[in-house]
Amino acid sequence: MSRFFTKGFYLTVFLFSLFFLVFFRSGIGLRLSGDFDEQCYLAMAEKLVGANSSGCMEKSHFPGIAFLWFPAAALGRLVAWLLNETPHDWIAAFCGFCSFLFWCLTVLLFQKIIIHYDRPDKKRGDNPFNFGFLSLSFILILNVPSFYYSYARTLMAHSGEVFLSFLFLYLTIRKKALYSGLALVFLILTRPNNLGAVFVYFSAFGTQREFLFKYLRWLSLMSVLILVAYFGFYKGYHGTYLIPSLIKWDLNRLVLFFFRTDLGIVWNQSLWTLVLLGAFFKLAKLNSFQESLLSWMTTSILFTLFWPTAGSSFGYRYLLGSHAAALLLFLELSVVYQSFFLKFKKAIGAFLALGALWAINQYWSSTAPPPFWPWQDPFLKTLTPPFWIVENWWLRFPDMLRLFQFSSVWQILCLFGAPEPYLTFKGEHVPYFFEGSHKIFSLGLSLLALSCLFLSLFKMIRYRTR
Repeated sequence: MSRFFTKGFYLTVFLFSLFFLVFFRSGIGLRLSGDFDEQCYLAMAEKLVGANSSGCMEKSHFPGIAFLWFPAAALGRLVAWLLNETPHDWIAAFCGFCSFLFWCLTVLLFQKIIIHYDRPDKKRGDNPFNFGFLSLSFILILNVPSFYYSYARTLMAHSGEVFLSFLFLYLTIRKKALYSGLALVFLILTRPNNLGAVFVYFSAFGTQREFLFKYLRWLSLMSVLILVAYFGFYKGYHGTYLIPSLIKWDLNRLVLFFFRTDLGIVWNQSLWTLVLLGAFFKLAKLNSFQESLLSWMTTSILFTLFWPTAGSSFGYRYLLGSHAAALLLFLELSVVYQSFFLKFKKAIGAFLALGALWAINQYWSSTAPPPFWPWQDPFLKTLTPPFWIVENWWLRFPDMLRLFQFSSVWQILCLFGAPEPYLTFKGEHVPYFFEGSHKIFSLGLSLLALSCLFLSLFKMIRYRTR
């Protein structure tokens, strides 16, 4: 753990704080807590802490994220009791902040995974990761389109899903079978489209405990079939069932999956796509563990393609959990083909940085509170080349600048006289940063991020002057 407290660690904390101040939308989480998906997830967390909740009529939402949110929900319940206020808003506020916390922990987990691979060759004394993956870990995580769910749609399950995916893989490569299995259970309970992760678990531990896993393989297969049968044929999802969905399926869905302007994985999940294609190209040379990572990615594709909602929002959100498999497979391939990665390390770094920059621009332009959303053009749902997105940003540049008013740092500027933004939400003209104790809470988080920003900057300066 001591290796974390380096200049790189404080640089990561610096970036966390900066991203929170610029991106975190203090007013979104609470106001979306009554919408369909957010209501379902939050209602489960409220029930765990005994808060009165109207619940959710839709039962297809899984409880994994509610278990992850339990400490935050309990804290929100306690604060509401101390202030004698309604617990719903406080539980939503603390659970929403947890989503950003999960994203931060994901970056640190990925750094630990990189350090696990960071073993010099005993014969030559070189380091396969001396081309800087540890320093690029923040940029690599930005190539996973989950940041949006860590600061805007904070009451969705995806930030926790990605965290659990990385936690599962970290415990797996550390050969912690029991803890890895528990993380896998929580992951599937959070987003069942990550059932492909079971392949990774069996690949890592199946041969070591043959007697035990001989029966667990069949049990897991039966569980998957029962789950598919329940939702595909009996329960459905938003009134959609598996057989009608397969009958209506056409090739156009596959084309849009890859090349749709606003969601296509070629444009918006380029690293994931290249890892997938590269792994299939080198399929004959992959070991069983690498094949299992590829299987996880492949099952996520099939789930996305053959389920009608396709998990829209940022490059098909049903793929999000499998990004952990993609990044681990990326590291695995970088060790096997070390000479290639060393030869093109600058080009790889530039590619990752451009991918992160592309994602940041999409996050910025797509997460304004209604009615300032500048992302409504229907042509973005076509196969229009993505350079038109850049033109869309340019033509709406004034609107893009106005989005800064909804950031956490603007909330701090309001203390010095900046005008506080208002918006019309569900027919009501409301101050964006709330009033009373909720405003103090969100402002306190912003000031905390600002403190971490200056502290980490001070630490980095001290490292430089030593």
